Amino acid sequence: MTSKKRTSFLLTLPYKVAREARRFAIRRLGMPLTLNTSGVLRRGAEGVSKSVGQHSFIPPSQSVLQEHYSDSIASKMDDGFVLYRILGNDLVPRHAKGQTYKNLKFILENESAFVGCEKRFILNRIADEEELTRILDLLDQHDFAYSIIPFELDRYLETQWDQSLFPSEDYVFSPALSKRNDRSRQVVDGLMRWRKSLYGINNNGARNFALLEGRQLAKWVLPFDGNCFFTEDAFEALRRTVVHSPHYPYFIVPMARISDNAALLTPGFSPPAGEEPQISFRCDATELFDEKIPYGRRPKVNLLWRLGVPGAWDRYRCEVWDPPHPGPSDQIGWFKTAGWVARLNSGRPDLEAGKKSMHSRGVARDVSISTYLDNLDGRRYQGVYDPEEPVFYPAQALKEATRNSPNVTKALYEAAQAALHRGPYSVADKLGTAPSGDKYDYFSQAPYWWPRPASLTGRPFVRRDGEFYPGTKLFSPGSEQFDRSSFQNLCDDATSLILAGTVFDQADFKQHAALLVRTWFVNPKTAMKPNLSYAQVRLGHDDDLGTGRGLIDFRDIVRVLDCVRLLSADGFLSEQELGLFRAWLSEFANWLETDPKALTERVQSNNHGNYYDLQLAGIARYL
Repeated sequence: MTSKKRTSFLLTLPYKVAREARRFAIRRLGMPLTLNTSGVLRRGAEGVSKSVGQHSFIPPSQSVLQEHYSDSIASKMDDGFVLYRILGNDLVPRHAKGQTYKNLKFILENESAFVGCEKRFILNRIADEEELTRILDLLDQHDFAYSIIPFELDRYLETQWDQSLFPSEDYVFSPALSKRNDRSRQVVDGLMRWRKSLYGINNNGARNFALLEGRQLAKWVLPFDGNCFFTEDAFEALRRTVVHSPHYPYFIVPMARISDNAALLTPGFSPPAGEEPQISFRCDATELFDEKIPYGRRPKVNLLWRLGVPGAWDRYRCEVWDPPHPGPSDQIGWFKTAGWVARLNSGRPDLEAGKKSMHSRGVARDVSISTYLDNLDGRRYQGVYDPEEPVFYPAQALKEATRNSPNVTKALYEAAQAALHRGPYSVADKLGTAPSGDKYDYFSQAPYWWPRPASLTGRPFVRRDGEFYPGTKLFSPGSEQFDRSSFQNLCDDATSLILAGTVFDQADFKQHAALLVRTWFVNPKTAMKPNLSYAQVRLGHDDDLGTGRGLIDFRDIVRVLDCVRLLSADGFLSEQELGLFRAWLSEFANWLETDPKALTERVQSNNHGNYYDLQLAGIARYL
């Protein structure tokens, strides 16, 4: 077969100009053009070099493709299709809880039957057994075939964190990462779990499962995401192109992001389809998805790159932790675009539209990956972990420790007797007031910051390293104007009282320990607000807000948690009081995880970072 002589042109243009030229060429000249990352337009002609992403290649001629096709077993097969939808776990907050079920229900109730197309579903490692049962019941109700890739907790728990994707083993603690923005740090946080993601989310693994199974069932295999929906017109456009050009082993199916699923039921509905596409495979196509690429790091784009499919992904930035850019496939360029498919609503309309939606989706996805995998890890402790068990002071260990130690026993009893006559303590009792003017705000002042001499100008307080400002040293004269000494007294006295009360089984010790906890955390007339926004304030700096370093004031809260566990076990705090205490801790933990000042402590490499971890981990364990 002889091919017609073809002309080509090459334009190097600014991106916006190139984009408009591309639109003009398609609209007026009928020329398919490819825009690469350098702003280069090339006519899509056989025998003419194309540049896509990192690959330059010569597209195969029709004769080469047809010859390859005629020699294949696929050329002897009817043009049957098998359409898979891969149903996975709801990844909150990227998806709404239960959205997989809702979208499946919409598909089953509204998508037409397509001639020559079998529909099947893959249930991909769904870890929520109740949700899995709901989905299975729905599929059985509508009499659809499905395959299950089971989730096995023991196998998941065998997978470990892995830092091999990073430039160095200590990259997560390096100055290089600390200088990156919050999004980058969140990505790195998730990628420490990348091996867990490969099993727990199994993105490309499920696609390959569908491909390998589908090859036994039909000539054309569509291993699509679970939220994909075809209108009659969209599938017919795909089928018509595929049947007319069966010598292409791959078809790229553009995808349209849908914010309202009901719009798909409007006759003739045809939205712009500019999202990352799906891929249809002829049964003898040689390429598979790379199962070493975790979800969130372009697992499907990896194959688009190998096939030389042009698109916005050619401009995606590759970070130092991303998998290496793949080499070209032996079948690079062996594709054609066909039809379109809809991407159903994620249940998060706030992430689906707007200029910043792509960034917002990425952030939500990164958070959802870490959250989901951490929740799976938490299952390790279900049935064997008791959050009511004290961390530092198990009752049995206390009795054994003091049985043959009379000096320790005597000292403990004397400490409890002294504590019995002190307190209770409340933030409302301090003589000073936080800069907020609210007496319920915890308040302490940075210890080494002194008033600037009147002879000097500038901010009213300056640092004098190693010299404590009056009242800032624990239990020193003047400390009653702040809250730090009171909180430390609470921690020390409650600990002495509950330990002695447990060892000597003395109710008055336990009752007073309960009063201390109740006053500081539970009673609305005396309780502290659950934040440290005014801890270690440097007056005249940062609008008189506290500093991250102030979190160290609260390092002993973990001892209070053990006190509450022991008090709860003996019934000295009511269920209502314990509920209020848990609510206080939840709010405080949320402040630790979201407040900018608190997050500066999180990344410290010294004792401050350790005490941040201690507080957050201790509260998480209690909750």
